[in-house]
Amino acid sequence: MKRSSILAILSTLFITASCVSSNSLFQKGELSTPLTTQANNEFDILVPTTQSSNLIFVGVEIGGRDYRFLFDTGAPMVISKELQAEFQFRVRGEHQVNDSQNRSKMQNYVEIDSLYFGALLFTDLVAIEADLRYSPVLACLNIDGIIGANLMRHAFWEMDAATGYLRMTSTQKNWPLNNPKLISKPFKIQSTFTPVVELRVGNTLYRNITFDTGSVDLLSLGKADNTNYNKDSVAFKASGILGAGLFGSIIDTSESQFLDLYLDSVPYQYPIEFASVKNARLLGMSFFKHFRIYMDWTAKTMHYLPHETLDFTHEKSYPTAPFVEGDAIIIGQINDLTEREKLNLALGDTIEMINGRSFYPAVADAYCEVIRLFKTEEQLLLQIRNKGAVLIRKQAIFSSANLRKRL
Repeated sequence: MKRSSILAILSTLFITASCVSSNSLFQKGELSTPLTTQANNEFDILVPTTQSSNLIFVGVEIGGRDYRFLFDTGAPMVISKELQAEFQFRVRGEHQVNDSQNRSKMQNYVEIDSLYFGALLFTDLVAIEADLRYSPVLACLNIDGIIGANLMRHAFWEMDAATGYLRMTSTQKNWPLNNPKLISKPFKIQSTFTPVVELRVGNTLYRNITFDTGSVDLLSLGKADNTNYNKDSVAFKASGILGAGLFGSIIDTSESQFLDLYLDSVPYQYPIEFASVKNARLLGMSFFKHFRIYMDWTAKTMHYLPHETLDFTHEKSYPTAPFVEGDAIIIGQINDLTEREKLNLALGDTIEMINGRSFYPAVADAYCEVIRLFKTEEQLLLQIRNKGAVLIRKQAIFSSANLRKRL
């Protein structure tokens, strides 16, 4: 489900080259002796986090300096070109990397000799060196890198996406494994140690769904996954720039409909999104926020503890979302609310002003400021080139006619 109030959807999904040399690189890396006072080198660390656009960001120390990283199970370790230029980590090779928008490029793999995260020292981790400012959406996240799955595999993790709670431990001894509400599901791992899960939706079992904390999607399925698709049951439709990968974005259309999703024998009514262009299968933070999640790479098991209710009545969106093209902020996405409000907006329209403030031509960081306005304001007055003023408001995504809650 694409929600215009959160800019375009971020899905930093990496699928590395399948050759043996690149696969083996992500096996490297160790957790050194923890800085802990507990016996037997055990650790239990509440990780300080910040949240933005439903994503979790953490602090990392390299070379005595602090940096901002995205916490992303859907990717391996990544560092920015600026970090690589500063520290000159050893280059271990160059391999093809595919992003979530079906784009691919050759990227350097580098070996980080030491990195502190959550007061723990990690050594010799391999990371992808990437231009994290190439995509305008990624640039606005203002990150120096990504904490990826090849680091996460060294610990046990407890996460609550609704609050940004993140804890890493050396044992499971404080996990509620005997709670009758806990749902346990196995997962497989990719060469990057990214978890992939299988879920039943309706009567179909979908495999190799990326467990992706770097995506704000709920459950997004690809163009080939249309077994359950019924055009007469669409609850929400969006078109335009719906995602952002490492190497850019593509035009797509997504249609969401409420379907039975099974974690165990009990069905949950969720708005499942079907993309028209992308083939990726992503389970993201809009799904995870309904659970306390316990991640165990050793046993390859995810444990889900449901919150009391699943309620979609508070899901809101603008009828459009902005994007940047050259020196112009444009209408990058439209959705069902555009038609419902009979707004004179089309993909590619230039936004010249917002709330009386000029954004054309778009100077440096103008797009990031526009994104901030779309996230924080409940209504905006857009001045559209050759069309005049258009007032847009955040509204409920799902009307009472198509909104259903958990069974």
